[in-house]
Amino acid sequence: MSSTPITKAVSRSVKTLEALTIPKKLDAVRVEELRKESLKTSRLAEAIVVKDVDGKLGAEKFAKACSDYLKRVTEYFKPEVDARAEAKRQAEADRKELAETIDAICGPVKEALGTVDQKTRDFIRAENKRIEDENQKKLLAAQKAADEEKKVQIAELKDIDTPEARRAARELKAAPTVFAPVQLEQEIKATGGAVHREAWTCIPAREDALGILVTAAAIDHSLLIYLSVNQTALNAEARKSQEKFAVPGFRAVDQGATAHR
Repeated sequence: MSSTPITKAVSRSVKTLEALTIPKKLDAVRVEELRKESLKTSRLAEAIVVKDVDGKLGAEKFAKACSDYLKRVTEYFKPEVDARAEAKRQAEADRKELAETIDAICGPVKEALGTVDQKTRDFIRAENKRIEDENQKKLLAAQKAADEEKKVQIAELKDIDTPEARRAARELKAAPTVFAPVQLEQEIKATGGAVHREAWTCIPAREDALGILVTAAAIDHSLLIYLSVNQTALNAEARKSQEKFAVPGFRAVDQGATAHR
């Protein structure tokens, strides 16, 4: 099987690491000799006194000896320093080649992921705009239907033409229009790369949920919107009890017509 650019670069990197991990062994004896020579030179420097020509010549000789020493040290360590510098340069070149190769391989995948993410965001934005518009239409339609129903009820009360009916018509007209809760579509959200469409609903939290709601609505009238009057049952009770009708908040009214002969 032929080698790929990655395997070739890895092979070179391994060799480079081996060179860095196990460097060329320096001659410990020679290094110790150079160290001892530097200590000896240090003691000689303390003894040099420059006061006359002879002292100056001695100092110049000592300075040349120091230069020769530095030259020997530099020449001795130069191969090792150059080898380590080359190993570092090669390791950096291999690292760069590997990084560029991986970027070339993964680049299209990352670009595709970015495109999918953008399409998902665009879809969610458009879908939520549609949901918002649809919900607004539902609310307006419910409000319009409630207004029309209220007008019909007021007209029916006016047709009866009794003091009670006229009073009920005035009260109904003055009362705010309340319509039944509308089932609205929930917005969708992106969760972990997936699109989640929420579908919330309401269920009783307790067996006596209705009683709790009625009690709360008696205090907070804004909750009355969640209660629906069973008009069919009320009418049946009114026909049955007539003047004895006794449902809290309601009264029985005779809306029948009188025929004269």
